[in-house]
Amino acid sequence: MKKIVYIYALLSCGMMACSKDYLERLPESSVTPEASFKTEKDLALFTKSFYDAALPSAEGIYNESVDNIVKTTLDDELTGKRQVPISGGGWTWANLRNINYFLANCFNTVSETTAAPYAAEARFFRAYFYFDKLKRFGDVPWYDKVIDQNDEEQLKKARDPRTLVVSNILADLDYAIANLSATKSDEKVTKWTALALKSRVALFEGTFVNITQNLI
Repeated sequence: MKKIVYIYALLSCGMMACSKDYLERLPESSVTPEASFKTEKDLALFTKSFYDAALPSAEGIYNESVDNIVKTTLDDELTGKRQVPISGGGWTWANLRNINYFLANCFNTVSETTAAPYAAEARFFRAYFYFDKLKRFGDVPWYDKVIDQNDEEQLKKARDPRTLVVSNILADLDYAIANLSATKSDEKVTKWTALALKSRVALFEGTFVNITQNLI
């Protein structure tokens, strides 16, 4: 009986010793912007996620459509087994939210000089993201801020004019050109990568405008 009393006494002491502050701490799995963007190393680590989203999968870079490699199975389109998905088709926005989240926080805890090259990377990939949307859909809604999941007005807003989207793409690329490194790199985007993408955007949109004007 005494042992039981001692056990209860120890448990009571342990519970009384608990700090209320400890109970109010955020879970270790929750990361706040203040904790995520403290140093330049944190910015560099976050920007790596942009490359994961932009690079094609292995399937997308194989040469199965030419004679360099031969498949031994037929595509589902040929066998009549392909099912059209109820979602997808390029109308996805998760990668954009990741970019805008970074841009909203990258200047908060480090100097502008330190953050600018990483912000330039983010804006390059936002331009890359929207260029893909432009080629697929033309007019699309332009978002340059993180949208709250309950903001129905923003989530369901109408598409912005194509001209606005293109202007914003070029503005992002101009910022990237001005702030990215001019040193050649096989791993990261540089000033020259941004210039190359800008030339593609300009050629694509210039061709579109020329053709559509001649049709009218």
